Amino acid sequence: MEKLSPAFVLALLVSACSTTGKPQPTPESSPRSTVNPKQKLEKIYLDEVPSLFTAAANRATTLEVRANLPSGAYTFAHVEVQVRGNVIELTPLAHFDPNVMGIQMIIPVTQKVELGKLAPGEYTLRFLGRSDVRESRLEVR
Repeated sequence: MEKLSPAFVLALLVSACSTTGKPQPTPESSPRSTVNPKQKLEKIYLDEVPSLFTAAANRATTLEVRANLPSGAYTFAHVEVQVRGNVIELTPLAHFDPNVMGIQMIIPVTQKVELGKLAPGEYTLRFLGRSDVRESRLEVR
């Protein structure tokens, strides 16, 4: 077997690591820094959901939703809220970019969600995640 000279190996490394003359994207111009509104929205995995929340009546009610992105190809979008009587459904959503190659890993996200002023009573909170649905209670006093 023939041994490669150190000069040849160094030249090979330098040529492999050099740029091709194309401008390299800056973080501000990177495709991941802007989200195309036409990108598909997908549900993401739920994290811990407390079994009981309490809030004061006729005051703005804010909940903290904890979820996990499945990979770096996802960018957190928002939590969709739908109120149906005494049932409040919360769905954490993220934009998925199929052009991003990323390893599958859990990326935690936390988002505060404003529910507005709620009348006194007991509400069912239904969290609609990517792989499960969890329920919790909200008592407004």
